[in-house]
Amino acid sequence: MVHRYNKDTQQKILKEAADLFMSKGYLGTSTREI
Repeated sequence: MVHRYNKDTQQKILKEAADLFMSKGYLGTSTREI
């Protein structure tokens, strides 16, 4: 996946992804799928 976003947008996406992973209880096991 090519990151063409500015830093703020990328951080927002990463935060939302982290929140989603945490809510599903597998943060750390699927991080490479980001």
